[in-house]
Amino acid sequence: MIEEGHAAVHKTVFRNSTQRELLEELTFVGPDAAVVRFCSVLTGDERAPKEVIRSRKFLVVTKRQSVWKVSWGQNTRLRDEVADSECFTRLRERVR
Repeated sequence: MIEEGHAAVHKTVFRNSTQRELLEELTFVGPDAAVVRFCSVLTGDERAPKEVIRSRKFLVVTKRQSVWKVSWGQNTRLRDEVADSECFTRLRERVR
């Protein structure tokens, strides 16, 4: 399960990490479905403690039995040479 994989890594290299996210876009594609896009920064990865890891995340969320749940997700790490978008600039200001 996804939860078990996340629990394991958060007991090791991510145990002292902090992840911050900022919503970039929320688009409803129907009454019970939406696409969500946000930017994310992670600090405190024990493999690179001084590094800021940026990623872009996409989710498809659906409402099932009156509850919104993630149906699909993609998390893409950005290379260092990729310039910050406005979302990352705003997120970095919040992290300080």
